[in-house]
Amino acid sequence: MSRMLQNLEKQGLIWREKSEKDAREKHLRLTEAGEKLNVSLEEKANQRILGQIHGISDREFLVLLDAMEKIERIMGKPVEETK
Repeated sequence: MSRMLQNLEKQGLIWREKSEKDAREKHLRLTEAGEKLNVSLEEKANQRILGQIHGISDREFLVLLDAMEKIERIMGKPVEETK
């Protein structure tokens, strides 16, 4: 993970700052270039999704939407700590 973050930082896509409360903690922020790239990637992803769902029936769309909502609920749950 740290190498990936270092690479993003070298590319000028993110910057890190140390936490004022905890020196071990770092806050990550997108740079202006990182924000632009993020917007571009979101637009491309949205276009791809629209292309994939084009032509499916209303019933299939509702089934897909229901499945996506279930995934979101499951993924949104906090991960329980293992002992």
